[in-house]
Amino acid sequence: MKTYCAAICAAVLGASLAYAQPVPFELGESANATPPAAFSGTMSYDSALSRLTVFLQNDSPLDNLGSLTGFVFNSDGDAVATYSDPDLGGGFQALTDGPGANAGAFGQYEYGAALGGDFMSGGDPDNGFFPLESGNFFFNVTINGSAAGDAVKVEDFLSQNGVNGTINAPLAVRFRAFADDGDNIVGVKAKEVPPPSAIPLPAAAWSALSGLALLPIFRKRMTRRRPA
Repeated sequence: MKTYCAAICAAVLGASLAYAQPVPFELGESANATPPAAFSGTMSYDSALSRLTVFLQNDSPLDNLGSLTGFVFNSDGDAVATYSDPDLGGGFQALTDGPGANAGAFGQYEYGAALGGDFMSGGDPDNGFFPLESGNFFFNVTINGSAAGDAVKVEDFLSQNGVNGTINAPLAVRFRAFADDGDNIVGVKAKEVPPPSAIPLPAAAWSALSGLALLPIFRKRMTRRRPA
């Protein structure tokens, strides 16, 4: 029984350490005052898979449309983020000019995804995310060619602004094809990641702990049923 309990505890601990609570984006400055563009989303990192996930939703006003067509970010350190097609369809690709992708007033960035691989003007905007549409983008993270594992944290990708930009943002999102033919770029503010002690356990871990809590009761019942 003790061995069984130890195995469950170890599994739960491992799951909690590999799990990274998604960090929500806080909108920063826009390249243009109009047309209005907005989005929401999160960034998370799974150390067990060495995978970075970016979730984005287009929150721009419905009456002016506007397609979310790409995003860019940087890495603080040696971590390399390689875009892995999440099969969203529509032509989102790894940046063809990264590192050094041009994001206008926000400067240059290393990583990201965009329609046709071109952050500023690639691909057909009809294949992007229109208001209320959303999706996940996945990146495999390596250091010197090997899986990054727990050597990487989410803040490593949310702390470096674009190079030579006049507007500071660790991540910038591109919008095109508004009803008035305008376009825009919106950045996010750098955000601290909660310390490990503040990260909640995933649902699977709580389920395992609940089962573990019932083991003493089950064992007691089994003991009572034994013949004298």
